[in-house]
Amino acid sequence: MLQKPLHDRLMLLVQDKLYTKSIWQIADSIMLTGMGFFFWMVITHLYTVTQVGIASTMIASIELLVMLSLLGFDIALLHYLPRSKDQSRLLNTAFSLTILVACASGLVFLLLRQWFIPSPAILSTSTGWLTFLVFLLFNLFSNLFAAIFIARDRMRSLFAKDMTFSLAKLALPFLFVGLGAFGILSSWMVAAGIASALSLFILKIHIRPAIHRDIITRVFRFGLANYVANFLARGPKWILPLLIASIIDPAHTAYFYVAWTLAGVLFMIPVSVSKTLLSAGKLHTFELERQVQKALLFTFLLLIPAVILMLIFADTFLLLFGKAYSVEATRLLQLVSLASIPFAINTIAIAVHNIQKRIWTVLLINGAIAIGFVGFSTIFLSSSFLALGYSFILVHGIVAIFSILGWRRETGGALANARNALKQGLLSLRGGSA
Repeated sequence: MLQKPLHDRLMLLVQDKLYTKSIWQIADSIMLTGMGFFFWMVITHLYTVTQVGIASTMIASIELLVMLSLLGFDIALLHYLPRSKDQSRLLNTAFSLTILVACASGLVFLLLRQWFIPSPAILSTSTGWLTFLVFLLFNLFSNLFAAIFIARDRMRSLFAKDMTFSLAKLALPFLFVGLGAFGILSSWMVAAGIASALSLFILKIHIRPAIHRDIITRVFRFGLANYVANFLARGPKWILPLLIASIIDPAHTAYFYVAWTLAGVLFMIPVSVSKTLLSAGKLHTFELERQVQKALLFTFLLLIPAVILMLIFADTFLLLFGKAYSVEATRLLQLVSLASIPFAINTIAIAVHNIQKRIWTVLLINGAIAIGFVGFSTIFLSSSFLALGYSFILVHGIVAIFSILGWRRETGGALANARNALKQGLLSLRGGSA
C-alpha cells in the first residue's frame, strides 16, 4: 500500500497543469515512436536497404523544407494563439504565408535535387513534381495543426490526430510496395494528409487566403530569431541524411535513420516537457525557478532509466529491423542515447530562454550545436560512420556545461535545488515502495 506522502505527491502530479500536459505530450510521442517502430519494421522487411535509404533521404528533404516554410509560425502559435482576440487573422496569415513559401522552396528543391541527393525516377516527371508538392503541403499542415492543438490545450485531439497518422502510415506501405522508395515516401505523406483532414474537421476552423502585415510584423518580432534557432535545432536531423547519402551511400542513411528513430523515444521526454514549459508563458523569477525545478525532476526521472535500457538492449532493438541494422547501427544508437542526457539539459535551458524572450541566446545555443554537430560530422564522416554519434555527444556535452554554469550564476543555485528535488523524489519513491 502506498504511503500517504507518496500518494499526495502522485495526486499533485495529476492535478498540476505542467505535468498533465507533459504527460499527454509524452504519451503522444511514445505512441508516435512506438508506431514508428512498427512502420520501419514493416518497411525494412518489405523494401531493400537502398530503397529505405533513398526514401529516408526524401522524407528528410521534405521535413527540411517544412521547417524552412514554417517561418516560426509553429512556435508563434504556441505563444500568441491562447492570447489572441482574433484568432482567424493569425491562422489565415500563418497558413497563407507558409503555403506560398513551401511551394516556392519545393520548386527550388526539385530543380536542384539531382545535384546532391539520390531520388526516385518518378520525380523527373511533372506528375512526380506535383505529387511531391502536395506531400510537402500535407506535412506542413500537420505541423501547424499540432501547434494549434497544443496552444488550445486540446491534447486528446492531438493524440487522435497522431494516432490516425500512425495507423494510416502503417497500412499504406503494403499498397505502395510496387513503387519502391517512392512507395515509402507516399505512405508517410498520404498518412499526413489524412491526419490533417481529421484535424481540420475536429478544429472546425475556416482558413481563408489572407496575409495581414501586422500579424507578420508581430510574429517575426517574436519568432524570426526563434525560427532561425528552431531551424538550427532541428535541421541537423534532416540535413545529415542528405550528407550521408552523398558522402557514403543511401544504405547508411537507412542505418542512421532507424537508429535516430529509436533514440527519438529518449529525445521526446525533454522536448515534450519543454513545450509545456514554454506554453506556460511569462513567469516571475521565483515561479520560473520552481517550474524549471519540476521540469528537470520530471525529465530525469523518466529519462535516466530509459537511457540505461537503451544502452543494454540497443542491439536487440535494432535486430527487430534486420541483422544489417543491428550490425551497422548499434554503436551509433548507444552514443546518441548517452547524448540524450546533455540534450535534455540544453532543451530545458532553451525553453527557459524562450520564456524570458532571450531569443538571441537561443539562437547562439542552437547555432553552436548545429554548426558543431554538422561540421564535425561532415569532416569525419568519410572516415567513420560513428563520427555522427561522437560529434553529437561532444557538442551537446560542451553546451550543457555552459548551460549549467549559466543557471548557477543567474538563479543562485536553482540547479542545485533541482538536483536536491531529484534526490528527494527518488527517496520518496523508494520509501513508498518499501
